[in-house]
Amino acid sequence: MVTEEAFRKMSLKEKLAGLFRENTTTEQQRTEDTWMGALDSLYEDITKNWFREYIEEGYIEPEFYYSESEQYEYYSETVTLELHIPGEFSVVFEPAGINVRDAFGKINLYVRGHKDEKISLLLVRDDGDGEKLHWDVWKSRKQREGIPFDKDVLEKLLDEWLERWANIER
Repeated sequence: MVTEEAFRKMSLKEKLAGLFRENTTTEQQRTEDTWMGALDSLYEDITKNWFREYIEEGYIEPEFYYSESEQYEYYSETVTLELHIPGEFSVVFEPAGINVRDAFGKINLYVRGHKDEKISLLLVRDDGDGEKLHWDVWKSRKQREGIPFDKDVLEKLLDEWLERWANIER
């Protein structure tokens, strides 16, 4: 914090640089706060609303763990969600970062052991309301537009992945 007297003695350039640093930092922190809030909200939807019944019955066990990140100025860690399903089958929600092309943020979503076949969850601004954000699924770059991510979409993905990779006796 600069005293009033010291501020008066600063050149115009020093004052402008100080104000620029202060406002840029504030904007960066707001961006990171929004990103972390969106992650928390998504994880809460999945574990407390969408899949609460499956979790209570022991069909899915959520695990949250922190990953170190040098990308963020204010947050040194991001939370990854892993959904463990009996039979050594896990689905990973791995935050990939903020300010990605055409989106506010991105999560890599994949089955453990098959990261090469990941899909992207992009946090995008709603049309018409630049303040509201939502998650879209992008399975490939060839897609024309994102698919809004919700419980039904996640259940369909899990169903596809279980049929493809789970060791279920038939």
